[in-house]
Amino acid sequence: MNSSLVWCFIIIALASTLCVSEAITNYIASSRRLQDNMFKQGVKRTWGEFFLELVGVGESKFLTVGFLIAILLGAVANITVLISCMSSDTRSVYLFRVSTEDLINAATNTTTISANDLRIDGLPNHWYWGFSGVCAIHGNNSDDKVSCKKSFPPTMTIEDMITFAVTTQLDEDTSSAAIAKHIKPWTSALAQVEDDLAPASRPKTYFKAAVALTLISTILSILLLPLGIASLSVLRGKLHRWILYGIAFLDAMSFLGAGILAIYAMNDGPRGLIQLSDIDQGNERTFIGPGFYVLFAGVLFTLISIGLFFCIAFIVLILIIFAVMACFTSVCSGGGSKRQATGYNYDPSHHGGGGGGAAVEEPKHDTYEHPNYYSNSNYYNTQK
Repeated sequence: MNSSLVWCFIIIALASTLCVSEAITNYIASSRRLQDNMFKQGVKRTWGEFFLELVGVGESKFLTVGFLIAILLGAVANITVLISCMSSDTRSVYLFRVSTEDLINAATNTTTISANDLRIDGLPNHWYWGFSGVCAIHGNNSDDKVSCKKSFPPTMTIEDMITFAVTTQLDEDTSSAAIAKHIKPWTSALAQVEDDLAPASRPKTYFKAAVALTLISTILSILLLPLGIASLSVLRGKLHRWILYGIAFLDAMSFLGAGILAIYAMNDGPRGLIQLSDIDQGNERTFIGPGFYVLFAGVLFTLISIGLFFCIAFIVLILIIFAVMACFTSVCSGGGSKRQATGYNYDPSHHGGGGGGAAVEEPKHDTYEHPNYYSNSNYYNTQK
């Protein structure tokens, strides 16, 4: 995907934002008039009518405007994921990351090639994967050298990744034969586990399908914006919301399917060798990048654009808030009751010398005696 296509997406997003803003302004003015009329006429809706509005039957400018805002956010997420790792500027929204050290440890555990032979010059610290390419990161500081290769979709095998990373660190006039000789330890290691790994065509197919679904989702999101605006104006009463909801649901499922296929592609591709060796990869969050969270945020935005899902999400959010508040309340009250119940319990065994001294026996009384027993008795004897 070239830069002109990216600018085209940006212009479309900006134009859609302006249209949505104008639609919101018109909605606020008309909703006030509608509310005044409803109060004057005393109109009340039943639960059945409310449910029909949630599934898209009938007119509701409030739900339509909310639909447009959610779809716009979903479209932004689509475009962000599509341009991930297209260049060094967009590598911050990468989908996945693979560590060179993990690959070396995995190859050492599953082949006869030593780790020293696999640590060839030119290997990066990490590879970053996105839907528009792969980036190799050399260094651990903020001024790292980043080399990105456009690939739409990214269909690079482990050998292709290593070749690309090494080539960026060698001279431009280095021959392909010299590069092949330089990466020979990796070629030999991958040949030993070739039968245990998934065929190279499988992750390529997954990545192609994931990118295709993302493109479909992006096109549907951009198409829904003018349709939603038209349903408030020129196509009011003709273009029903349930039609828009159906397209939005297809949009969300396409984007969700793209994310699932991308996970399968990474597990069968670059991460296949790591999973084969069963090495400890640490926290999975170091593998998943920000672009992956943007992807599923886009799915969530598109789903809640549908009135019914928005209502369900709102109820779940309220329940979560109440659950958190209940937990805090129980913790606070539990701490207070413990402090109130704390008291001193007398244990005669504590008076035995624990530090080497002799035990001191205290006089024991068969019955309870008031602390002022003796003084009170003397007082009464004196009165007598």
